[in-house]
Amino acid sequence: MELPEAPETVVHMLDYASKKSPNMCAISYDGRELTYREYVNCVSHFSEELERLGVRGERVAILCSNSLDMAVAYFAGHAAGAQVVPINPAYTKRELVQILADAQPIVTIYDEDIKHLAHQIIQEICIGKGISVGPSALLLDTWKDKDCELPSRRLPSSDQLATLQYTGGTSGIPKGVNISHRQITTNLRQRESILPMRPKHEVILCVMPLFHIFASYMCLHTAVFCSGKLVIQKRYNPKYLLDDIESHGVTILPVGPTVFHSLVNFDQF
Repeated sequence: MELPEAPETVVHMLDYASKKSPNMCAISYDGRELTYREYVNCVSHFSEELERLGVRGERVAILCSNSLDMAVAYFAGHAAGAQVVPINPAYTKRELVQILADAQPIVTIYDEDIKHLAHQIIQEICIGKGISVGPSALLLDTWKDKDCELPSRRLPSSDQLATLQYTGGTSGIPKGVNISHRQITTNLRQRESILPMRPKHEVILCVMPLFHIFASYMCLHTAVFCSGKLVIQKRYNPKYLLDDIESHGVTILPVGPTVFHSLVNFDQF
């Protein structure tokens, strides 16, 4: 299988992968797995739920740590025609209020373990509806066996805004940076010229936080770009990292220097 020459958006990449490799494992997290066909089913159904809440052309905030639900929510926001706003769920109330008041999302998706804080903030600054995800709330692989294709006529365009990424920059005060689908797919192609991926072969291990641009780009989007398998860990742990490398046959490990330094000083390395 050859990679698509010019994927229009990240959602088109997922659609392409599901049609070319429907039965291949796309994502694995804590014993939960989705094939590409199941991945699309979940993204499509949840995107419909989001559209009914009026997110098209608006923003969807995601306050989630690494999980299968985080990955589905990210793509569902895109598929619903919204601009996704990934935010660190460990931020303080003051930090979350500052970012959410600035972003003004129509819907905020958050981990169930911060539901009380999230609900309080949503009510306090009046920013629309909240959706709690997790084992005791809504699991976003609920729809994996319910076949549903992505609506090709309603998918976003390449020039549409995909992400609003908040960054501290040099001042330490978070500033929202608009990123279009074209910018993401162009960067994926640029990476491909330097570090080419093998279609349907790569197994990418994600231990970096998916709310950060590095992990969303090098893990979440790159895995779909090459129809590879994405293995997600909730957070970095050297023992679990080595276990997953062995059990999943990991071929790509996108991490920062601190993680490599930690690994070489880990006894079991």
